[in-house]
Amino acid sequence: MGVKKCAMCGEIKSHSEYTFRTNKGKKYPFAYCKPCHVQWNRNNKAHRPTEYLEVRRKWHLKNKEKVNARKRELRNPDIANKKTKEWKQLNPHKLRSHAASYRAAYLNSLPKWRNKFFIDEIYHLAKLRTKMLGIQFHVDHIVPLQSDIVCGLHNEFNLQIITAKHNFSKGNRVWPEMP
Repeated sequence: MGVKKCAMCGEIKSHSEYTFRTNKGKKYPFAYCKPCHVQWNRNNKAHRPTEYLEVRRKWHLKNKEKVNARKRELRNPDIANKKTKEWKQLNPHKLRSHAASYRAAYLNSLPKWRNKFFIDEIYHLAKLRTKMLGIQFHVDHIVPLQSDIVCGLHNEFNLQIITAKHNFSKGNRVWPEMP
């Protein structure tokens, strides 16, 4: 078992002296040892959900104009697009990282036995439906390519054509025979 220095008391203690939290299946020790963590919890009650929500509600009531102005900004497509563009310019590394992880997941989900002709036909059909009906259609993976529980394959048997609205609402959280 490893050792770690407590961020509050500064003592070096073994990992058994720390409380662990779990994030995506991995265990991480908190920065404070157990006694310091208990003390921190007693001193800092603002992080507790009900008290935090009450503080937040009071702030919102006090700053109603600020909150409403921000909501109006986000509803205006021109301002929202401008803010998105600014964020993208300030965070190109995050965009590249996201694109790379998506590409890697996509490449890992390509079986050699897939039928590229049928896959291309499905995408073409979605484009035709959009053009003919005037409703945006997407090609969706029935079992998502990226999920904490399961990862599907990019092949003709795992694709379906659905409306964009339905695709956005389901995300990668819903699939048939889901556990």
